[in-house]
Amino acid sequence: MEKLFRKLIAVMLTSFLAITCAACGNKNGNTSSDNGGGETKIRIDTEIYNMLPDDYKFDTDYVVANKNKFSGTLYMARAYADELPGWEYVYDAYKKMYPNVTIVNNEYESGQSMKSVLINQMNSNSEMVGLMQGNYVQDKLKSSGYNFQGGFVDSVNPYASPKGKEVLVGDLLDDYTFENLRAERITFQNTNTCFFVNTTALAEVNVNVEDLNTWDDVIDACRKLKAVGYTAPFGIGGNNDSVSTKDFKWMYRIYIDQYYRDLIDDIQVQEGDWNYNKLTADNFVFSFDRNNHEQDPYYMVNPMRAYNILLNENADNPYYVGASSDKFRCFMENLCKIGPYVSAGFAANGITEIQQSFLRGEKADAVFMVNYIGFGIALENYRSSGGINFDWACFDYLPMVCHCNVACNDHNGEHVCSHVDDASTENECTLHVRTTKTRDEGGVGGFIGLYTDGKTAEEIALYLDFIRFFMSPYGQTLFYKGLELNSGWPKAISVIDGAVMPDSWRNFTEYSSNVKFNGLCANWFTDFLAGCVNASGQQYTLCKTAIMDNLTSSNASEIMRVFKTQIALYASDNLSQYAPDCYKNYTQKP
Repeated sequence: MEKLFRKLIAVMLTSFLAITCAACGNKNGNTSSDNGGGETKIRIDTEIYNMLPDDYKFDTDYVVANKNKFSGTLYMARAYADELPGWEYVYDAYKKMYPNVTIVNNEYESGQSMKSVLINQMNSNSEMVGLMQGNYVQDKLKSSGYNFQGGFVDSVNPYASPKGKEVLVGDLLDDYTFENLRAERITFQNTNTCFFVNTTALAEVNVNVEDLNTWDDVIDACRKLKAVGYTAPFGIGGNNDSVSTKDFKWMYRIYIDQYYRDLIDDIQVQEGDWNYNKLTADNFVFSFDRNNHEQDPYYMVNPMRAYNILLNENADNPYYVGASSDKFRCFMENLCKIGPYVSAGFAANGITEIQQSFLRGEKADAVFMVNYIGFGIALENYRSSGGINFDWACFDYLPMVCHCNVACNDHNGEHVCSHVDDASTENECTLHVRTTKTRDEGGVGGFIGLYTDGKTAEEIALYLDFIRFFMSPYGQTLFYKGLELNSGWPKAISVIDGAVMPDSWRNFTEYSSNVKFNGLCANWFTDFLAGCVNASGQQYTLCKTAIMDNLTSSNASEIMRVFKTQIALYASDNLSQYAPDCYKNYTQKP
């Protein structure tokens, strides 16, 4: 992923600095072309076509040859309304090339509502289910028979260049095999998230972005801002959507990853474990500087070791770091520092309300905010149109630090520091958070899936052609143009080589220079402890109560009490098929 991000930045810089538009045709850039033959007319957006680097100007003979072949109705389901103008611009361009094609776009308020409708459509064999954008393709619909088309993206893309160049970066395709379905999750965006800040407000308290190096620096800036009248400077949502899937969840996962990453090595399989594999155990190398341990072929967790250090509070377990531990308390106390600075409506607000508050920029509004990195394009639009009257910046998640002085000894007084090779002194290993590196919540996104059941070969060919069209330099540049014309912004940046950003978004490279993709925060503990937040029923109610009702009063002890119950319930659900306390015995298969 780090290689991918460097490639993306290089492509965007090239696009920004080297592309000159040579528009012709009508005011929308659409024109007819006979491709030199004078017999078969096709309609392309010449303005966009001419913006592309020469290596990415596709051969229009392909369109001529297929103008009458592709026909019928293509159905698309989406739940991301703010990007709709971009999609509609792409739909319009595709239909202009293939006049016998109709595209029906169905927008939904949420991924959950879209899932429900799609499942009903599948059960009734409705032809209205076809393409769908979103994680639900892979995460929620597999049990309902959602089908996928794998492999086609490995072929050349006729909309990519005269040579049909492949423009998808290899690791954008994640292979999954589950039940009887083989799926490839097709992606077109890189969804980094980060902090945004109103720098005009910061200047009132003599703080610069360069002064913000740790989580405590942000909290101290909030303290100063509140002292001069900013009532809710830390903008974060606390409603169900934010806590379970959006801004609060992103932030929570990132800092759980920072606090618990030092335990990744401890939960790897070890000699004597029931799932021990010598090759795997002997070849896994832990380092705080690694971006993605989880992609290491030798990464193999013994989940019982992980459950033991979260659940086993017995005195003979010096590695306990569950909800009653000093480590977890340190994490919660750090997190709860935002309590005095969130809005009075924290429990009801979501990321949309926080965005609106940030844009207003008044004393009662957010000064800091967590959002997709692409939101900076929206801020550029607002600033150029006079919609906001302040300056802003963005930056990576700043590390939490702690200054604890807790003995790193077991109940017999023996030194039991994890990763002793990483700590030059015993005092270093006593710190509850042992790395200042934060990893991102984002990654490849914009997932597209295709439902093929009941469709003819001709219909599937149309769907696959449209995906290739959308996932080409030409299609992605059309997508950006549609957003720009409607003052919109993409949630994330395209992963397609050769896509050209609009001229008005040139400042993207400047404002995004402080945000680097540095690996996904996806270790076992972030998945488990974030799963507690996302759990259903009683577990979710408890966790919601802990976060929402107690956060603003910074009542860490009460939060830890509720989280202890929450973690135990969530673990019980995951371990229900095993014998009680099975996690205490690493050698016996549970």
